[in-house]
Amino acid sequence: MGKKKSRKNRNKRKQQQEQKSGMDRNTMVMGAILVIVLGFWGFSQLGGNDYPDEIKGVFYDGAVVSQETGRVTVPEDVVEMNKLTFVDIKLDNRTEIFTYIGREIDLTTYRDAEYLPLIIISTPKGKTISGIRVCEPCLSFSFEMVDGKYLRCDLCGTIWDIETLQGLSGRCMNFPPPKLTTGIMNGVVIEAGSIGLGF
Repeated sequence: MGKKKSRKNRNKRKQQQEQKSGMDRNTMVMGAILVIVLGFWGFSQLGGNDYPDEIKGVFYDGAVVSQETGRVTVPEDVVEMNKLTFVDIKLDNRTEIFTYIGREIDLTTYRDAEYLPLIIISTPKGKTISGIRVCEPCLSFSFEMVDGKYLRCDLCGTIWDIETLQGLSGRCMNFPPPKLTTGIMNGVVIEAGSIGLGF
């Protein structure tokens, strides 16, 4: 009778251990699922793909212009926040037409030819690009970002890749905003002096 009782106790303990290990496995699986779900949620909150689909340009009038070098400086946080920043730089002299990198830029229809319109783009991949804010063939000075990856002229609808300014569609594909050398040093620094105009 003692042997039957001890065998029964062993069987009972074995069943309890199997049930306990089954619960441990279930707990581990549920824990792993919870970690994956929370990880995905956390990643999306901390900067997954949070780049907006549609962005209108925002004018910034606090740019600092160096009289000696023609460098234009805009705070980096302003550029990153706006994604698409427009800056107008007052010219020393009224300038209707000038040539830059072989392209003829006509300012006669923009603010009485007294300002140089600039564009600064903070791209989805984290690059900062700047240039002269103009689409020469249609004389447009206004752009927007669409689908989170394209720059579009507001007048003719031409579309360029936002990372490279490579033309993709439209009649002015070969005329993206002419690029200017851009760097980051105590803000976004644009080498506008290379244009050869006085500010």
